[in-house]
Amino acid sequence: MRYLWLSVFLYNSSAPSWLYEGSADYLAYEALLSLQSIPQSHYDFFLSTQYEECESALKQKALNNVDNTEYFFAAYSCGRIIFHAMSYQFNENDQFDFWNKLVRSSPVSGYSIEEFKNLITTNSKTNKLYDDFKKVTTSEQYALGAFRMLVGSIDIISTKK
Repeated sequence: MRYLWLSVFLYNSSAPSWLYEGSADYLAYEALLSLQSIPQSHYDFFLSTQYEECESALKQKALNNVDNTEYFFAAYSCGRIIFHAMSYQFNENDQFDFWNKLVRSSPVSGYSIEEFKNLITTNSKTNKLYDDFKKVTTSEQYALGAFRMLVGSIDIISTKK
């Protein structure tokens, strides 16, 4: 259902793939966990696996540059991890608050990287992560280190326990 919503109603074709694919992955896993359709151990396993996949890709490419390359899988894995980290930092008591605000503050044509950046800067916790986020998405040289800093501010697995 999340993928249908994202692809039909809110898709902005000028946005990098990670913004939509990652948010869809994030929302799908959060919904499965919230509905108790998967156990915590499965959730943790896939989150850890996607973290490792993302690190692997960011050794080679900045996230905005993975489209149409052999590192395209990072659009899903890195996107999910970024949405996970931002959502938890934005409101640790409501994992859907960040995405809901992103969608509600976006035009009918869909959310873009600009709406994502604007939302990050409205919250004191996520605003502190903005420089690292920018490097992850645009800097081939600093993407991996910035990613580790971005998600290093939280224990990526323990946020769901």
